[in-house]
Amino acid sequence: MAKERLSALKASGAKNAQTWNGSLGDEQLAWLSAQLAEADVNGEQVIVFNHYPVFPPNRHNMWDSERVLDMLSKSESFTAYFCGHNHDGDFGLFAGRPFVTVKGMVDTPDQNAFSIVSIFEDRIEIEGFGRQQSRVLPINEPMVRPAAVSSR
Repeated sequence: MAKERLSALKASGAKNAQTWNGSLGDEQLAWLSAQLAEADVNGEQVIVFNHYPVFPPNRHNMWDSERVLDMLSKSESFTAYFCGHNHDGDFGLFAGRPFVTVKGMVDTPDQNAFSIVSIFEDRIEIEGFGRQQSRVLPINEPMVRPAAVSSR
């Protein structure tokens, strides 16, 4: 499966078509979808932790980042995404939700990078150390899907 996905990405010229990236299997993606759906029904908030980034677009993003990002953006319960893999770190907002890629510790022999993350009802506080930036991220209300528009 990995060889097929990587070959298809390379053929399309995708910048994340790199051997050091990876992908979610269909079973893993189905599990994530089920967890999000259950959280949506129960009015819960979900923070996703993954090794690979999916946003913002970057050559370190997982091969199926667009598929994962689409799933997350449709979930009312999805609140934030934390990952690593890109040692430079990264940050972006998609549909008002934060995507945090923490910096790696392996590229700088004389300086560390780590965080303490505190989660509150209205915000996520990231206390960065070394190269890692501190941030305060507001937690938005759950996304409300637009009601279906009737043509009547």
